[in-house]
Amino acid sequence: MIQRIQSVYLAIAAILALVVVFMRLQVIDTLQMASAVLSIVTIMKFKKRRRQTIFCLYNLLLIFAWYICVAAFEGKVTVIEALPMVEAILVFLARKGIMDDEKLVRSADRIR
Repeated sequence: MIQRIQSVYLAIAAILALVVVFMRLQVIDTLQMASAVLSIVTIMKFKKRRRQTIFCLYNLLLIFAWYICVAAFEGKVTVIEALPMVEAILVFLARKGIMDDEKLVRSADRIR
């Protein structure tokens, strides 16, 4: 069972990335597929919070690279192309939650 809210955010982000990939089916969507895989890998690394924050940053870079490619090649943004922005917000919120967890663990270690 998923107990951390950032895992829920990352799972929803992965689902949104897969929706974009399967709705568009273009070569440029390999960046979105990589973003979905990276979100799932980030969920699996729940014991390594520092690595999770780095993976979230990489995921954000993939999403923004996808937007740059779409803007350069297509020049238009439809509803399907707007979903990765929601995905980026969810990944950002997940990263914030992971950093908050890390702060909590560090403060608990100081108390011991």
